[in-house]
Amino acid sequence: MEAMQRPYARRAAPRVGSSGVDTEGLDVGLFQAFAAVARNRSLTSAAKTLGVSQPTLTRRLQALEGALGATLVVRTPTGIHLTEAGLALVPPAMKLLATVDEARASVSGSATDLGGAVSVGSGGNVGAHVLPDLLARFLRAHPGVSVRIREGMP
Repeated sequence: MEAMQRPYARRAAPRVGSSGVDTEGLDVGLFQAFAAVARNRSLTSAAKTLGVSQPTLTRRLQALEGALGATLVVRTPTGIHLTEAGLALVPPAMKLLATVDEARASVSGSATDLGGAVSVGSGGNVGAHVLPDLLARFLRAHPGVSVRIREGMP
């Protein structure tokens, strides 16, 4: 008896990057989620930073892990730890996000809006917990500005 041939739906060819990884389904939001977790080492803190729920953040991480075919983070009683693959992904993920910010700035013209130097003074907790993320976002949005940080009061 001859085997029946079944018609099949024609699928679009996957988008494959220069590394050979299927880039279908990879979007900036997945890398933003990973970067927030890498910075905060806490799902709760990372979710608050991004303004999303913890389950949403977890789904984004799982989607990125699935797309890349690697486990990036592990949960332990002491918090979130990056795997070897996660540690390797941090520099290219940060570069990707900086490039996206640069692209947005160049299109909107905000890259040339501000320039010069700013001095910022802060005390203990603000300097350690609030200022790094705040300044990172500011500097991405305004690359022409240099920032000098002073801790404590003279």
